Amino acid sequence: SAASDVYKRQLDEYLQQYPCINRSQYARLAGRSYKQAVVDLNRFIEEGVLMRHGMGPSVVYARKK
Repeated sequence: SAASDVYKRQLDEYLQQYPCINRSQYARLAGRSYKQAVVDLNRFIEEGVLMRHGMGPSVVYARKK
C-alpha cells in the first residue's frame, strides 16, 4: 500500500544514518502506535527488508544484507 511505502522510505532513510532501529524508535519515526509498529516491522521482515536481532525488549531491527 502507499502508506507502507511511506513507512518503508522513512525506515530506509533512518537506516542510512544508523545501523539499526528498535520498535519504539520506529513507532516514533513513523508516527505509529507500538502495536502497529510491531505489525509493520514483522511485515518488513517477511518482505525480506529487515532482520531481527536479539530477544525480548532488547530486539533491534537492521537492514537485511
